Amino acid sequence: NDRNIPEPMVLEEQVRQQQQQEQQQHPSFLQELLKRECLIEGEVNLSAPTHYLPRVASTSLTLSEMEHAFRHIATLTAAATQNDANDNNNTINRNQIQRLYIKNYSFVTLPPTVIGLAYPNITHVDICNNDVFSDITPLLQQLPNLSSLNISNCASLATLLPLHTVATSGGGIQLRHLWVTKCPMLRFVKEKEWDLIFRGLELSSGPMQRLSLSRNRLSFVPRGISRCEFLEYLFF
Repeated sequence: NDRNIPEPMVLEEQVRQQQQQEQQQHPSFLQELLKRECLIEGEVNLSAPTHYLPRVASTSLTLSEMEHAFRHIATLTAAATQNDANDNNNTINRNQIQRLYIKNYSFVTLPPTVIGLAYPNITHVDICNNDVFSDITPLLQQLPNLSSLNISNCASLATLLPLHTVATSGGGIQLRHLWVTKCPMLRFVKEKEWDLIFRGLELSSGPMQRLSLSRNRLSFVPRGISRCEFLEYLFF
């Protein structure tokens, strides 16, 4: 029987190989971020595997896990900026990243501050197929150059009021394009709240030019939409 017991070194190597294999099959969020950065396209394209039940995202992320990943990249960004003058290491210049695309990941909200530090020039964000996402506040607060926001198929998103809160808090917003579709909880938003939302969009220095609120099961067209006088495109 002793012959069937592996040597400690062999057992340790087997465990190491198994962990490495699992890591390759289920990479961490940080690994995915680093792998998906693309300077050619100027974007970070995060799309989790699509083996998921209808309307249930396949990969869940905790706030701490996301914060750790973006904070790590923020450190790399700061170091690259400092060494930019004599950088011969092919370091990714994350100042060129302008688009963040997150699909099939499940998270309630984005961590504050760190995304703007990791990718300071983000102008476009897509969040798709996330049944628990419910708060856009951190997104608006830390990306001052954000001009285009696309949120689709997020069943828990029940308000867009942060558009007013952030626009009137001193930081302001620069949105020109806003697409919020297939978020059915928005049908419960009352007229008064919509008026505040559109008041926030009216204050956008973009200015707001394209707006889609289609497939949200809205039963009325909010009157406050008339505040957005520069709209070129509107879709309900």
